[in-house]
Amino acid sequence: MLAQLAADPGDVETDDYWVIYDDGSVGRVATTGEEPVLSRPGRLVTEEEYQERAGELAAEREAHLARLAAEDEVRTRAAYEAFLEAGFPEEVARQMSGYTGQTDGD
Repeated sequence: MLAQLAADPGDVETDDYWVIYDDGSVGRVATTGEEPVLSRPGRLVTEEEYQERAGELAAEREAHLARLAAEDEVRTRAAYEAFLEAGFPEEVARQMSGYTGQTDGD
């Protein structure tokens, strides 16, 4: 084992295992020996199943980020318009609200 630890990691052959955990997350485990024992509930899957689930997670993340951006646009635009209605100059209203989008006059 010490010889294995001292060896260049590039010289050690590993086996890759693909995991879908019970919480829906995914992982890749590289071992130099037997099939891995998972540290949390999940199951070993094929690389194709892993890639499919990883793609689903990426799509979910992108959709979530798009929803957050849309909500932020609505929130900052409302604040921007409220500052304008209160008499603040446009530049100040943008700075205070964080709104960076287009206005009706743009």
